[in-house]
Amino acid sequence: RRTLAMQVEGGGALVGFAGREAVSSSREFFDQSFSERGWSRTEAWLRIGSNWHARFASPGAGKCDVQLRDQGGGGSTGILTMYSKPQDSEK
Repeated sequence: RRTLAMQVEGGGALVGFAGREAVSSSREFFDQSFSERGWSRTEAWLRIGSNWHARFASPGAGKCDVQLRDQGGGGSTGILTMYSKPQDSEK
């Protein structure tokens, strides 16, 4: 369930979400979903307390940071931060 969505000029975006799935299921979902779309994980999943973070990248689209948090009772929340690939004039 999406809880927040913001988009910035140039293609970047921030999306907050909550779900009933455990963080382990969410990590597997993002690994598979990004891979199916041609993205690769550039940073391994890192756990800090009850928070998890990984970074994905696509040569044509940019980068995405995924942050997940255990909510207890099997649920999780998270934030996707999308960074669009800069155009030549933006470098």
